[in-house]
Amino acid sequence: MRVVGDDGKRFRQVTGGRVGRQIDAILGFGNLRDQSLDVAGQHRGKPRLLRSLGSSTPPTTSSVLDSPIDISVIVPDLALPAPSAKLAQLIAVLATMMPAWTNPPVQAVPPRRPSSYTEPTMRLLSYNIHKGIGGRDRRYDLDRVARVIEHENPDLICLQEVTRHARRTCHDDQPEILAARFTAAAHVFQMNVHYREGGYGNLILSRWPIVDSYHLCLRWRGWKPRGAQLAVLETPDGPLRLANWHLGLRNRERHWQVEKLLSHDRFRDAAGPPTLIVGDFNDWQNSLPAASLADHGFVEATRPASRFRSFPAFLPLLALDKAFHRDGVRVAEARVVRTALARRASDHLPLVVDFRLAAGH
Repeated sequence: MRVVGDDGKRFRQVTGGRVGRQIDAILGFGNLRDQSLDVAGQHRGKPRLLRSLGSSTPPTTSSVLDSPIDISVIVPDLALPAPSAKLAQLIAVLATMMPAWTNPPVQAVPPRRPSSYTEPTMRLLSYNIHKGIGGRDRRYDLDRVARVIEHENPDLICLQEVTRHARRTCHDDQPEILAARFTAAAHVFQMNVHYREGGYGNLILSRWPIVDSYHLCLRWRGWKPRGAQLAVLETPDGPLRLANWHLGLRNRERHWQVEKLLSHDRFRDAAGPPTLIVGDFNDWQNSLPAASLADHGFVEATRPASRFRSFPAFLPLLALDKAFHRDGVRVAEARVVRTALARRASDHLPLVVDFRLAAGH
């Protein structure tokens, strides 16, 4: 809605549609002097909406509608009498125009979102939690991250950038805190980057036993340390081989890291258990699927990339968090979590994969 001044004495609304017609009917395009909206004596010429906010130009439609309307803010030095029935009706109509997301209600954690798949599935969540620090407010709040995860109720949790005893995160032992929060049957932590105090790395939390685990260093030349966690889990459908990693920022570095993982003894066995590879691939060019992973029989569950943009969380542009599978993993659904809380809790959005294991593996 945009309000214009004819000669400083009359205001007319020029909004179209149903709401506009309602306001037309209420106001009748008449002179609004009786509603004390004639501010010619206060601000002659152009109306100065949002004057108290320091705006030097008339507001746009979005700037008016994106915040609650308060007449005392619009014209702070205008003394308004008790609103007439017509003005009260106008305010009620304007209130219906306020978007729900202006002040979203706080809701309790809902039950697990069901998969669209008709058969029983397992749920995996992969999430770069950015040490529990918000991507925009830069505030450390591990509880926000935990609530984002709880919202999805996963069976397997693969996290990246989890800290232990780091000063920036209050010396918290995040692996132990999260393992206790989710009552994980098993968990393994891999420290990749060491600070003077503490450090951070990857974490796997499982609802089921982890029967084998291995930490693989993926540091390329003298660049930042990176790593992959390899684990075999005993799920209700049978053994599952899981890799959780955080790859480098350079294209050549990532390709070298993929080759190192896939050439490892634990991946050479073609008759091995069903396999999932998840994590922060940092593959903003989307070049890995066409290279080594596809050559080793892996299928990407996070395609097309336009549906899986996860970074930055507040305005996702890049599909950095991915999932690949082979050898009997049947993906029912893969999606990025885009809740309001997820957009604040980290600089990445979480990736959820619902899957099952094919019979005979």
